[in-house]
Amino acid sequence: MSGRIERVAAFLVPAPRGLEPALWTHPGQGRSLLDGWADILAEAGIVTARAFAAAGAEPLRPLAEREGLRIVAARASGGPAADADLADSADAVVVVPVDGYSDVDLRPLLGFHRRHGSPMSQAWYGSGPESRPGPIVADASAFRELAACDDIGAGPASAGLVRMPAWTWGGYHREVATPGDLTWAAKEAAGFLPPRRLGAQRAAVFLDRDGTIIEDVPYLADPAGIRFLPGAAKSLARLRRAGFARVLATNQSGIGRGRFTEARLAEIHAELETRLAAVGASLDAIYHCPAAPPEDGEPDCPDRKPAPGLLLRGTRDLGIDLAASWMVGDKMSDVEAGLAAGCRSILLHPGGDLDPAAEATTYRTAPDIVAAVELVLAEGRS
Repeated sequence: MSGRIERVAAFLVPAPRGLEPALWTHPGQGRSLLDGWADILAEAGIVTARAFAAAGAEPLRPLAEREGLRIVAARASGGPAADADLADSADAVVVVPVDGYSDVDLRPLLGFHRRHGSPMSQAWYGSGPESRPGPIVADASAFRELAACDDIGAGPASAGLVRMPAWTWGGYHREVATPGDLTWAAKEAAGFLPPRRLGAQRAAVFLDRDGTIIEDVPYLADPAGIRFLPGAAKSLARLRRAGFARVLATNQSGIGRGRFTEARLAEIHAELETRLAAVGASLDAIYHCPAAPPEDGEPDCPDRKPAPGLLLRGTRDLGIDLAASWMVGDKMSDVEAGLAAGCRSILLHPGGDLDPAAEATTYRTAPDIVAAVELVLAEGRS
């Protein structure tokens, strides 16, 4: 794209046709469609939105107050061109077809769009013949083109902008095609959607990278070399549904040693996020320390594990409750970083003799990430 994405707005489109906008606030069992999507926008840091509502903005006000959203308009009629001004105060607009319940994470989609540089990017739910189109991210100028179309929900084809980079989300998505679908769909979705975020501090699981969620390849410098450990991606998805923030904290001394560059590490982590999204998992943040181990007598970097710097950065950025959080890794330096930050720690130990220190009660052990997540979910925040 032509510039950085700093300000993002959302345009919520009722779809499919015939599903009345009033049903967005359906009071039946479970959460309404708009309620679920408001949480998704809040997670992505989107505070400005426009929506259709047959009764105007009034039915949306309690939702807006709860989420901190600013519903700039809620119109029931009029041509789509009237919505072009939504882009006046935004670098990009996410066009969201509110056609069902989803647990999609828009943050990696925005990152994908930023990296690709195309004026628009398209999210897809799943892959193959069963895939379905999802939200579109459009630069401000591209959104104005969409708004000039007859149907903003189907605008890309009309605008001649059909060649959009495709980004896949492999998590939960259930279409709601008729008003009769709402009750059962809302009930089903309750088992898949992350719990509502109400502004309180979150519990997190901080994760090492190599040997924890992907295979430990010394000085990994090629995105093609990423290999997920068995069950790792699904375990991250389970943590997401349980409401835990997922934060990667990794030492990358290969940068300090000259084995690869910051730019190459960014490519690796972009590919990592893309592959996680394709299976319905995502990370809240990635932090790394590029420093090589210090020479004799030199001070170590405060971000380099076993120091807790990376975890403390994540805590400040994301509003983490450290006492309710966990650190998971395959090295004692991971364990020590977690303990130093005030977390509970889990050492991944697939077999063999443990270090005598493991007999202490200061940290737990698990054979792999799957077992570690089971332990976290069993003990939770307590």
